[in-house]
Amino acid sequence: MTLLGPSPHLSWSELACHDHARTPYPTIWRADRAVQLAQTFEKVRELLGNVAIVILSGYRTEAFNATLEGATSKSQHVQGRALDIWHQAHEPIDIYRMLRVAQEDGRLPLLGGLGLYRSFVHMDVRPKVPAGHLATWAGRGVTLP
Repeated sequence: MTLLGPSPHLSWSELACHDHARTPYPTIWRADRAVQLAQTFEKVRELLGNVAIVILSGYRTEAFNATLEGATSKSQHVQGRALDIWHQAHEPIDIYRMLRVAQEDGRLPLLGGLGLYRSFVHMDVRPKVPAGHLATWAGRGVTLP
């Protein structure tokens, strides 16, 4: 963990809530949840060619999450375990496919949730029940491959 963030390419400001106050990522989760999320993020970054990934959303307060259309109260963003990502060189469906294969073959062991949306991919490190289970879904108007 660095002073700027939990990993070399993921900063605390990227993980902060996008609410008006830019509520910081909770200190209580920085030693565990943020570390797991950052480890997975760094592996995803490697898979996508070691170039910048745009973080569209990280941690969300319950209040901010409630203002977002389609967001669930059980969101992994509220638990500090999720990122919505975008990559300039890859379509979301291609990122989704790459991450799904990498999780299945053991390269992303902490990846617990993977969502495909029109313009981004959701990834999270939720606890897996049963062990090894990957929760997958698609946003409105999107079909999983």
